[in-house]
Amino acid sequence: MNRKAKVATPTAILIILMLSLCLAVPLPFGASPVKAQEWTNTADELTVTWQLLYEGIGHKEYLISVQNLRSETRVVELETLFSHMDFPTSSLSEVSFYEWTEISEVVSVPDYNIIHHVESNGTEWDEYQLIGYHDEIRSHLGWEPCKMQYFERTAKVYRDNMGSITLPPFGSESEEGTENGTKLFRLVFDTPIHQVAGGWGSGGKVALWLDGTEFHPWFNSSWSRRCPVLMNNSANANDLTDYQLLVNVTYDSDMQSDFDDLRFTHGASEQEIPYWIEKKVDGSYAECWVKVLLMTEKEARIGLLLKKQVMLFY
Repeated sequence: MNRKAKVATPTAILIILMLSLCLAVPLPFGASPVKAQEWTNTADELTVTWQLLYEGIGHKEYLISVQNLRSETRVVELETLFSHMDFPTSSLSEVSFYEWTEISEVVSVPDYNIIHHVESNGTEWDEYQLIGYHDEIRSHLGWEPCKMQYFERTAKVYRDNMGSITLPPFGSESEEGTENGTKLFRLVFDTPIHQVAGGWGSGGKVALWLDGTEFHPWFNSSWSRRCPVLMNNSANANDLTDYQLLVNVTYDSDMQSDFDDLRFTHGASEQEIPYWIEKKVDGSYAECWVKVLLMTEKEARIGLLLKKQVMLFY
């Protein structure tokens, strides 16, 4: 990163930073369909991986794997948690939690009476006559809704308690939908659609609680807030790759006063991108040169991460 971009030309790239507004608003739950993303957290001898299967403006689906790192079977209490939402909890809807497991069901199996026939020319054939049905229990792997034990809904928190789940030991063989100490779950929910910083959607935090330890889909829990930064490249006819841009970050109360907590990501992803601070005044502003991976002819987005607060937003 030895070259600096000149931004004070007629084809300058306009940096739009709305820090005072967007830092006070959680990131949208969903804004558009996305490629699969994964976040992994390890704590209390458990590894939880979140994979984002689908993200729409008002709908989201996660595949969640919970792995037991102990050498013995473990029983843990499981809860789903929604909090710090920018909408009433009563507007959170269609919350469903499923477990990948062996499902048994009763199927009706036909009974036949077989009559063997021999024709005069020696041709033989069997006639099947339906005489009734009998029930059999058969099993297959599939998504089974978890039975909610109780739920809590307040003005700020929505919590579902799914009771106890049994995790096989680490290194276990494949059995009834589990393998190597891992069980799979799927979380689905809908949120209202309204205007938020950077577009339309909803904001808030989603997490799993396992024996009181919180696990969430966030690539680095050391950083607690992210703000979208929109760069307008419409005055430039060319795409730009690996391009340095000067971003003037105005201090906000959610930041550390020395700006040491600033990080930048490629769009809304977890991929960090290089930057350096050329000039700053603590508690006032910081002039950051950021290496943007790609800017199309229209625009590009980067994320600005902050970590002063303890709340996590998605």
